[in-house]
Amino acid sequence: IGQESRSIGLEAAIELSRIGRYLERIADHAVNIGENVTYVMTASFPQSQGSSEEE
Repeated sequence: IGQESRSIGLEAAIELSRIGRYLERIADHAVNIGENVTYVMTASFPQSQGSSEEE
């Protein structure tokens, strides 16, 4: 019983990790869409908030 519950827990942890990665990618795509919409509407790129690329 102990080994079985550990393997189920490990499988759940792996799936949660994958879900988290997929949600992060979705959020990144949403940010890109928002930036593209801002560019189309204002003809200027939005300022990045919290990005270390500018430094």
